[in-house]
Amino acid sequence: VRGMAGEVTAEVISFRRPDGPKYAVFVCPLVKEDIEPYLEKCFCEFGLIYRILLRETTVARGQVRQFAFVKFYSSDAAKRAIQEMDGKQMPAGYTMKVRPAIFGNCCDSTPSPVLWYEQCVEVANHYLGFDGWSSSIVKMEEVVSETDRRYRCTAQLHVKVSDVHCAGVGYSPPVVSHQMSAASAKAVPLSTAKKAAYQRACESAFSRLYIVCLSSGKVWCEMTQGDDGDNTSLPHLDSPMIEDNLLTVNKLPNTDSDIEEEALIDIAEIQGLLDEFQEET
Repeated sequence: VRGMAGEVTAEVISFRRPDGPKYAVFVCPLVKEDIEPYLEKCFCEFGLIYRILLRETTVARGQVRQFAFVKFYSSDAAKRAIQEMDGKQMPAGYTMKVRPAIFGNCCDSTPSPVLWYEQCVEVANHYLGFDGWSSSIVKMEEVVSETDRRYRCTAQLHVKVSDVHCAGVGYSPPVVSHQMSAASAKAVPLSTAKKAAYQRACESAFSRLYIVCLSSGKVWCEMTQGDDGDNTSLPHLDSPMIEDNLLTVNKLPNTDSDIEEEALIDIAEIQGLLDEFQEET
């Protein structure tokens, strides 16, 4: 939601990966060897950083130049970073160039993946405060099949600022047993399985929440409606809605996310900018 000058505006923060160019800024030139910590220090004051992506390319005269994308969870944070950091004189004597991210075709309508548990916690702590939310285990049960046994956890989140309760369900990887074959490489110890089930359940619950941030500083949390429109009760473990959700929430991590994101970068336009910046220096 955006308003005219002087009006209160709002931004919605979800617990999903911040996909698209509006969350990222393009930064160059890069001249420090320890550039990632340096960039994090420079840009963290504008908002919580999701990731810093470092890349390099060959520009005019055959020189290799580094550039970076700093991606935030908030698009407003990216706008503030551009406004305040572009053209800033750095201690090393050069001028930092910060521009809107340059991506190719980013019109994929596929929903972004849910954040991992650690990322969900980071976002919740940043926007809601360490004491602004809590999680608890409602139920932990063993699920045995002919081939393996796992744990299924029902966890509940409580957001204090809005008094919102939200539940989710998650499964663990198979639990190690003497009867399992040596091919079961993904099997985990009992303690690890229970922890994994709890974390997947929390991810499932977080995926149903979103945070509303007002420019006035007020923050509150709301919950997406389920199929039955009732979010006041815990989901039944055998609910089709929950089982369908698990197929999305509990999928394996996308280890090629850097590669996929890099494929969207418009390298030709970036090279033009780097050539331009090189001529200025």
